[in-house]
Amino acid sequence: MTSIDSPTPDRADADHYRRQLQTVAANATLALFILDERQRCTFLNPAAERLTGFTLDELRGMPLHDYIHHTRPDGSPYPLEECPIDRAFPQNMREQGEEIFVHRDGHFYPVAFTASPIRDGERTVGTIIEARDITDELRAREEGALRARESALIAAVGTTLTQGGSLRDVLHGCTDATVEHMDAAIARIWTLNPAEQVLELQANSGPASSMETTARRAPLDSRLGRLARGGQPVLTHDFASDFDAVDPEGARREGVVAFAGYPLSVDGEVVGVMTLFARHPLPERTLDTLDLIADGIALAIARVRADEARERLVREVETQRSRLAAVFQQAPAFIATLRGPQHVFELANPPYEQLVGHRKVVGLPVIEALSEVAGQGFIDLLDNVYHNAEPFIGNEMPILLQRSPGAEMERHFLNFVYQPLVDADGSVSGILVHGVDITEQMEARRMVEEQAIELEAQKEELQQQASHLEDVQIELEASNEELQKANEELRNARDVAARESAHLAAIIEHAPVGIVIAEAPGGHIVAGNRRVEEIFRHPVLQSAAIEGYSEWVAYHPDGRRVEGHEYPLARVFGTGEVAGPDDYLYQRGDGTRAWVRITGAPIRDVNGELTGGLVVIDDIDAEKRAADEREQLIADLEVGRARLQQIFTESPAVMALYAGPEHVVTMVNPAWERIVGKTGAVGRPFREAFPEFRESGLFELLDHTYETGEPYVDPEVNVPIDRWGTGILEDSYWNLVWRPLAGEGPQGRDILVHAVDVTGQVRARKEVELKAEELARAARALEASNRELDQFAYVASHDLKAPLRGISNLSTWIEDDLGDAATPEVREQLAMLRGRAVRMEALIDGILQYSRAGRVRDTTDRVDTGALARDVVDLLAPPPGARITVQPGMPVIVTERLPLQQVLMNLIGNAIKYAGGGEARVEVSATRAADGAWEFAVRDHGPGIAPEYHERIFTIFQTLESRDVVESTGIGLSIVKKLVEGRGGRVWVDSAEGGGSTFRFLWPAQSASTEPSVTDSGD
Repeated sequence: MTSIDSPTPDRADADHYRRQLQTVAANATLALFILDERQRCTFLNPAAERLTGFTLDELRGMPLHDYIHHTRPDGSPYPLEECPIDRAFPQNMREQGEEIFVHRDGHFYPVAFTASPIRDGERTVGTIIEARDITDELRAREEGALRARESALIAAVGTTLTQGGSLRDVLHGCTDATVEHMDAAIARIWTLNPAEQVLELQANSGPASSMETTARRAPLDSRLGRLARGGQPVLTHDFASDFDAVDPEGARREGVVAFAGYPLSVDGEVVGVMTLFARHPLPERTLDTLDLIADGIALAIARVRADEARERLVREVETQRSRLAAVFQQAPAFIATLRGPQHVFELANPPYEQLVGHRKVVGLPVIEALSEVAGQGFIDLLDNVYHNAEPFIGNEMPILLQRSPGAEMERHFLNFVYQPLVDADGSVSGILVHGVDITEQMEARRMVEEQAIELEAQKEELQQQASHLEDVQIELEASNEELQKANEELRNARDVAARESAHLAAIIEHAPVGIVIAEAPGGHIVAGNRRVEEIFRHPVLQSAAIEGYSEWVAYHPDGRRVEGHEYPLARVFGTGEVAGPDDYLYQRGDGTRAWVRITGAPIRDVNGELTGGLVVIDDIDAEKRAADEREQLIADLEVGRARLQQIFTESPAVMALYAGPEHVVTMVNPAWERIVGKTGAVGRPFREAFPEFRESGLFELLDHTYETGEPYVDPEVNVPIDRWGTGILEDSYWNLVWRPLAGEGPQGRDILVHAVDVTGQVRARKEVELKAEELARAARALEASNRELDQFAYVASHDLKAPLRGISNLSTWIEDDLGDAATPEVREQLAMLRGRAVRMEALIDGILQYSRAGRVRDTTDRVDTGALARDVVDLLAPPPGARITVQPGMPVIVTERLPLQQVLMNLIGNAIKYAGGGEARVEVSATRAADGAWEFAVRDHGPGIAPEYHERIFTIFQTLESRDVVESTGIGLSIVKKLVEGRGGRVWVDSAEGGGSTFRFLWPAQSASTEPSVTDSGD
């Protein structure tokens, strides 16, 4: 017999220690590299292979730097002498940091590394490098930094918008904040000029803002204008095809490569465009960031535009008022306006003041300013006009006036109109007095009439004295001279009357309102002034009767067309009463429409008989449209103000305003009171409202922010806070921003506060970190336990199989020693003994495999399952006559190769074994399951399995046939179950006794190729 020497204890310990190191390196999540004295690679673990894409065989003996660290991300070479990792060996000290590695496929990725020298006593013999991919960590850092910049941007823009100032100053503050917080080369804001249909540059900020635009005005048919008209934001890195409002040469000089454009709109109406240029690619969420500030900027533009429009309206109204005042003052007729039931003089023009002797009348009631008119009937006329809203027209009305104190009463004759002044609600607020003094004309006419009477008497006398012609010749001649003189005076009186009539006609013709006069009873229009033609833009319609009024085209405010009989002039003739004022949308002669206000009044003679009708037409189109625009502007401003107020009041973040060096709380939003829990803080200094912050350092930080004007931002400031005055200090965390305002408030500099309570998030993160550390400790303990279990299983299987091999060898030796003396029965018993030993050894191997199943994980790889199944068939070496078919189209998946091979080997091996060996017919197939996993099936034509055993067969050590009939350990299917379920899958059998069996299992795969297996074939 040949003896086998056992290894010495030192060697066994070394082997054991080496295996432990190999196990640690193979299962480590960190990438490990070992370099020799020449900085050549001598070892890298599986994690390093996955990290770099290279295998140990490819890098063994090679300079590691030349394969994974040779080039910078900008494409320039990375010399070895500049590499911090390489300094660990010559400087004999540990190096740590972050670097950019190059993957085998050429892409760059960030890593955190530790390079440590390997020492053998006092001598440095190599370098060990630990590395891990920190792509996700950097992405998380960048995401956090981006959110912080967004919060700071919103706060800065909000501060700018609330400070007021000119539109250019406000928008320039917004572009400054955008450049600062979005790392932009240029930020610009253009506003829409709707009158000229162009975009005008209002604000231009940034380190590259000197890059000139080709024009400071961009028409709407330009590419920048189309961005405004389209109303959709744009983000592009194809700068060559960018907007024509940018200087291409300047852009190349400044290194600008990216552009973002965002329309600024209010209620769907574009008011401007915001553009952004950067020297680096802009992230996809740039447009989302711009969306956070676009509404506020658009509202600011709309608000300023509304203010400008309102100022224009005020100037236009003032201009119109000045024009009317000039007309009022320069009119040849006397004009005055009276307000209220007491008829208080509001205005009086120079002719009126001349009429009453230049007495002070403005501000006094008529009865007080002109006390002599009491009892003459004028006060009653005024009262009637005011209360009944009916005008009064007086012709040749006498009035006694005392034009100076103590003087005698002077008799004057007047032609005048008392016209009620009606407000928009239909109520009378005053009376317009308009007339002319015809005293001189009346005196001239009286003199002519008296002289005519005298001449008639003289004529009769002359006829009676005809017989005495000679006696009275001298008297007759004198009378003839007097008669001629009287005729001359009559002609002069008629000339005066004609001039006065022309004077009145001129007043009507040049009146600021349209005037139309018609005769009663038919309504024949006899006159109309020039202003009527200006308003209607067609000649005065000389209608012969009321029926002709239907030729006019006008519409009521509700859109109905005005019928001829509905016009105020027609209603005056129908009722004899005042009609209107009515507002109509009139179809003018040039085809346009304009709003007019028409008031009709009857004209009566001294007997009260209706002799005609008068209408006054006022052009109110500009006034009405201005009123509509003003109401819309006011409504828009109110919407904007309400929206800003809503943002402040409904913001989930804590917002407040601190004023002056004492940081007095002057304003807080509801979230501040709800979350901070400091009721009654408004009006109190910060130190008094938050005494619990005394030891936190926040008082000093707030003072520094106030003194320097520099904003303070801390995403996780930790402070104790006493909410609701309970005296209990809660540990809290806040994402805090203090933003000093640029201007000086009434109490000094103001500081805007924006804070978000992140206590829950911080505690949750710390809890997750704590749980992660606990899980890591548990994982390390489990790994150590698994290693010990593996070692125990290995040692136990070795120690158990050694006696079995001895028994097998001993039975062989006994059979050899017996030689021919061994009977067939003895030989059979010895063969059975050796078979039992082999079965026991297989059972031990099965137990070892079962203990490892589901615990040991291999690296994933691209696996052609069709080729793998064929490899399994080749390894099993089925007996001649057996037919194993692998279905075409088996998938190519990314998974662990060895566990899947072990599952297929067990199932295909069982199928061959139980289906008759050389007569076996086995089919292997795969289909995609609903959840994305792959369902594999191994079907045989064997005796089948009764349903009551479908679960039992997957239990360890369970077989349906005696081990003497079919050799089996009863472990194979339990290993299959453990391997499949350990990877999130499921295994089951479809079978009936006598009908064959189909074993199926679901195998999750990380990803799958749509290409079929390249080894598809038949049997």
